[in-house]
Amino acid sequence: MTAVSQRIPSYTGGVSQQADEKMALGQAKEALNCYPDVTLGMIKRPGGKFNGRLNGLTASTSDTQAWFSIFRDNDEKYISTISSIGVPRVWNLLTGNEATITYPVGKEAAVKAYLTAADSRNIKTLTINDFTYIVNSEKVVTAKSNPTFTPKLQATIVVNLVEYDTTYSVTVGGSTFTYLSGPVPAQASPGAPITPIKLSDVTNGISAAITSGFATKTVIDNTIYLTFSTSTTVSASAGIDGKALRFFQDEVDTFSRLPEQGKHGQIVKVTNTSADKDDFYLKFIAENGSSGKGYWEETVSPSVSPGINEQTMPIVLIRDTLSPLSFTATFLDGSVPINNLPLLWEPRLVGDDDSNSQPSFVGKTIQDVFLFQNRLGFLTEDNVSMSQAGDYYNFYHKSATVLSVADPIDLSCASIKPATIRSVVPITQGLLLFSDSQQFLMESENGPWTTSDVTIRTIANYECDRYLKPVDLGSTVLYTSRNQSWTRAFEIFTRGQRENPSVNESSKLVPEWIPRTITRTTGSSQNGLWIGSGNTSKILYLFRFFEQGDERVLSSWVKWVLPSNVIHTAIQNDILYVLCSDSTGYSVLQHNLVLSPTTGGLINSLGNTVDPHLDFWSEVTDATIVNPAPPTAPDYNSDFRTTKVYLPTYLDTTKTLRFVVGLQKTGSPGTASGYTNAITVETDGGGNYFTIPGDVENNYIYVGYEYNMEITLPRYYYSLGEAGVDFTAVTTTSRMAFYTGLGGDVYFSVLDRGRAAWRSIDGARISDFYISDTSPFRDTYVYKVPIYQRPDNYTMKVTSNTPFPVSLVAMQWEGQYSPGFFRRT
Repeated sequence: MTAVSQRIPSYTGGVSQQADEKMALGQAKEALNCYPDVTLGMIKRPGGKFNGRLNGLTASTSDTQAWFSIFRDNDEKYISTISSIGVPRVWNLLTGNEATITYPVGKEAAVKAYLTAADSRNIKTLTINDFTYIVNSEKVVTAKSNPTFTPKLQATIVVNLVEYDTTYSVTVGGSTFTYLSGPVPAQASPGAPITPIKLSDVTNGISAAITSGFATKTVIDNTIYLTFSTSTTVSASAGIDGKALRFFQDEVDTFSRLPEQGKHGQIVKVTNTSADKDDFYLKFIAENGSSGKGYWEETVSPSVSPGINEQTMPIVLIRDTLSPLSFTATFLDGSVPINNLPLLWEPRLVGDDDSNSQPSFVGKTIQDVFLFQNRLGFLTEDNVSMSQAGDYYNFYHKSATVLSVADPIDLSCASIKPATIRSVVPITQGLLLFSDSQQFLMESENGPWTTSDVTIRTIANYECDRYLKPVDLGSTVLYTSRNQSWTRAFEIFTRGQRENPSVNESSKLVPEWIPRTITRTTGSSQNGLWIGSGNTSKILYLFRFFEQGDERVLSSWVKWVLPSNVIHTAIQNDILYVLCSDSTGYSVLQHNLVLSPTTGGLINSLGNTVDPHLDFWSEVTDATIVNPAPPTAPDYNSDFRTTKVYLPTYLDTTKTLRFVVGLQKTGSPGTASGYTNAITVETDGGGNYFTIPGDVENNYIYVGYEYNMEITLPRYYYSLGEAGVDFTAVTTTSRMAFYTGLGGDVYFSVLDRGRAAWRSIDGARISDFYISDTSPFRDTYVYKVPIYQRPDNYTMKVTSNTPFPVSLVAMQWEGQYSPGFFRRT
């Protein structure tokens, strides 16, 4: 047999469910509590620092509620929930302190009624600065009722021409009233001018002749304005051609037929042509607020709904004050002013249902809310509705006669399939829209988004889960679909204008790994990270990738197991925030996704500083934790030469607890820095405690739940390069040499074929050292593990449960190889 060795250059390939013989180098059968990094290798996942427990919330009572994050900026971070009966609550994400929520007077019951959802997944949110818009996709948006309108309750009679000896006739409701202008006066002398007839005399004479049939009568210059208590038809004529009098009631055919003076508030319809689309309405605005000279301005039809019913529209959660923390939950109905201006959905101010129709979401449910191109947008069935540019609360046209580039956009995505759009992701090319079975791209080829330039076209036909929101990962958008048992993940790569996208199944290597029970997805484009979780499970499923130019050099699936059920996840500023639920309550953890320690207590001889790799970890006297308050400070007993340390009350003593001692808080580093061990819990009148040998009462002492990093390796056969591995040959693995980066101890276990239990196996350790009073984790290290078995006879697992980091960089196996005297071709 020939002595051979082969190198596994990296373990960042993550999990693969392929047969061992087909796995790429660096992939594993399982990667638990790992985090792939293209620079550091496969590292132990960061520990979860305990931020606080959500006060006022009973344990395990809100797991299935709607949860969402509110990230206003780097300092203001909140977490909120909507209960099954529509009660909103907000907490400070960093402390767990609950905010006070107020409602406009008399509106609390209506707000809660809107927020009540049979399925919490139908609650959608969007945060813009201090405002968080909350949509309940089960609520149908309605319009306000049409006002009561009776036609022909007004009439305007305009004297166009005055002549002597002319009959002016006005008919009001079947009664005709006439006025005869006086005869032509005699000339004072031949050729002398005739005294002209006065316009005011004729107008007043006509008015005086109309003696009944009206409610009010007003003379305005050459105009007579009548009002009626019931619908009344009016007509008028005078002169040889009958045009010396002009009259109209509710409408005119052209704008030029309107008088320059009128009654304040008078509304007239201008029909223009026989087409309904070009009709518009004008209202007279008198300079003195009553009647007389003034101007005509566009207005809304008196017979159509004035706008949207605000109590069926999304509500807004407004952050009011920081100390004390308070929010207001309100409809946008003018109940709450901002900068002395009412906050409300703009009413319809011009036109009617033909020239300025209701937004397409009226009469339907809103599926999602978004902001793009300085417009607020809603998804409903197969329509995308976007507000006026820069005017988020206006979904109506500002003019029924002139189109503006700022006008609302309301488009349908025509499709032969049922296409209820569930989600939207803004991207460079436009808006990526997701329905249950199709993907669409909403785009504008000419730059600015206007009603005439924007189009929607189908770009892909893949199933997409309606409840798991697609995640923007920068160069791609990752979305999911679910079958009877599992969840599949797809990435869509959009290209330039009018180019088809590329769609890849990212979960192809793990087709039966992500369960269909995940209820939440989140991601970070700058970390190349997607995370899926379910509120009845402790497991996070992570997909990590890294692209260099056009090449994807990292694509890896791993799994994290936390001590408690994962209710909610969110990422901001390279920090993963996780809301966990267990018997002690609801706790917020933060996991740093980059090497950015939050504490300086753990440092090795090379000056590397790290955070404890424990879950729910905290420094026992950390005063920044207020929910719950930290326990009594550690106390050294000189008689027993031990330090008594009380445990924080949020920890569950039935789980495996571990401590690690850091540097002294002041002065010299301390004699026990880096000392770690499992915690044996004892109890006295002061609560649960444990003891540490020696005097460490002035040191940083970190406590938390222990967790184990595990990488289960595939079988390794001799590789023939591009031809693959030679799994038919006789191969014996003599030993494996694991190269590790920054980190603590690593352990190895073997599962022999035919046995049910794993057995630990010690590697040959190179003599090592570290400077006293520093934490015992190294910069690099090599473990040599003896095997002496054929690959088919064992399974190898690499583990680490220390509270220090671990980085598995590479491995090289050595052994014997014999092709059995058969030639490989």
